Amino acid sequence: MSTGPWEEIEAVVAEAADLPPNERAALLDARCAGRPDVRGEVESLLASLDRAGTFLDVQPAVEDHAQAAAADKGVGQIVGRFRLLERIGEGGMGVVYGAERADADFTEQVAVKLLRDPIHHTETLRRFRVERQILATLNHPDIVTLLDAGVTDSGQAFLAMKYIAGTSIVRHCTEHRLSLDERIQLFQRVCAAVQHAHQNGVVYRDLKPANILVTSDGLPKVLDFGVAKLR
Repeated sequence: MSTGPWEEIEAVVAEAADLPPNERAALLDARCAGRPDVRGEVESLLASLDRAGTFLDVQPAVEDHAQAAAADKGVGQIVGRFRLLERIGEGGMGVVYGAERADADFTEQVAVKLLRDPIHHTETLRRFRVERQILATLNHPDIVTLLDAGVTDSGQAFLAMKYIAGTSIVRHCTEHRLSLDERIQLFQRVCAAVQHAHQNGVVYRDLKPANILVTSDGLPKVLDFGVAKLR
């Protein structure tokens, strides 16, 4: 398939992926009208996403954290250089843990994203390597920092990133009653971070308030490059 249609297919998939499955048909009817080949590609990719989930697209855990930690066999596990302390989030393929360095060289609080199951398929390993490479190519103060990545002895892929304590950008603006000028200045930092990603060949296709945290110092941090791609 030529480059043009494929770029359009990716755009439709990215848009449809944010919708509940029962609301996607209307979008596909409008965007793929008269083009069954394009619609077929889109539906196939959406089905793959639904089956696999996105490793880096993490949502807050629903369960009470204390109960989750007590029942979670991952808590206490050593992953790379880090000891998992508590589960703080989860997504389609991965679980996110608050963790600390296990080698006692110095104190460091991190977030470790751990694949639920051992990697058995080449495609899953490829996706993990792409996501790891995406984060490794980025070095910007307003983008979450990758500290380590690899595969455990049991075959579970993991990413260790600097732990970000903050609130969503919308909540931050509301709670601190930021003026229009202050909001623009904050968003300019976000734009600069995304521009840095683009300049390094990364197209970030899921920029939304939930993926931008603001620290207590008022600094934004762009998270979750799970649906980004290297150009």
